[in-house]
Amino acid sequence: MKPMNNLESLATEIGKDIKGIKEQQVTKDELEQKAYLTSHQSLSGYALKSELYNDIPIKARISALENRPSFDTLTPTQRDRLKGENGHSLSVNVRIEGSYRNGATSQLNLFADVFYDGEAVTSGYTLDYYYRGFGNNNWGVLRNQTPDSTGKFSTWSATQRSGGWFEVRIEVNYRGLKTSAFTRLDNVNDGERGPQGVQGQRGPQGNVGPAGARGATGERGPAGAPGQNIVNQNGGQPIRYWAGTQAQYDAIASKDSNTIYDIFK
Repeated sequence: MKPMNNLESLATEIGKDIKGIKEQQVTKDELEQKAYLTSHQSLSGYALKSELYNDIPIKARISALENRPSFDTLTPTQRDRLKGENGHSLSVNVRIEGSYRNGATSQLNLFADVFYDGEAVTSGYTLDYYYRGFGNNNWGVLRNQTPDSTGKFSTWSATQRSGGWFEVRIEVNYRGLKTSAFTRLDNVNDGERGPQGVQGQRGPQGNVGPAGARGATGERGPAGAPGQNIVNQNGGQPIRYWAGTQAQYDAIASKDSNTIYDIFK
C-alpha cells in the first residue's frame, strides 16, 4: 500500500504544478485574442500574464474623447449639465496653425482656447496632450503641459512628412473642472494642370481715339525750279516764268511779253 500512497502523492503534486502553471501563464490562443505577441510564443506557446501590456483603459479613454461632442454643438440644457458643483462651466477648443500640403508641413503651432464661464482663460490651467499621425497610428501623450499666454502648447517644425494626416486631442484641467477637444490636419495635394483652354472670340473694334495735338510749323524749304507749261487763263496762250534779282532783270535787253518776271530782293 505504501507504493500506492507515493503514487497518489506524486499525482497530487503534479496537479498542483499544472494548476500553478495555468494561473501564472497564458496560452497562445489567449494571446492571439488580445492581438499581443511575445517572444515566448515561438519557444513553448506560453507567456507570463505579467508580461502582457494592458492598453484597454487608454483605448477606452481615447474612444470617449473621440465620441464626445464639441461645446459649440451642445444645447443650452446640455451646457448647463457641464457645470461643476459650484455652478461654473469649462470649455476648450484646440487648433493647429500651419499647412500640410503635397506631403510637407509648414511650422505647425498648436493652440488651446480655454473658456471658464464664457470668459477666456490665459493662465493657471494645465492640459494632457495626445497626438498621433505622420505615419504613426499609436497615440503619444505629454501630460501636465502649461501653455503660454496665447494658448500655444506645442510646435512641430516644417519638414517633409508621410502618413497624410495628424490628430491632436487635449484634456484641460482648471479649478476642479475637466474638458477636452479634438482636431485633425489632413494633407492636401495639388491637382494636375488642366489642358489649354479654347481661344476666345475676337472682341469688337474699339472706338477711334481723339486727334493728337498739332505739330510745330516746319522751316521753309528752298525755292522750287521754274514751272513748265504755264497757261494764261485769260486767253489760253502758254507763258513762261522767270525769277531773279532787280539787277538781273535790268540786264535783260529784250523782255518777253509771254514771260512772268518775278523779282526778289
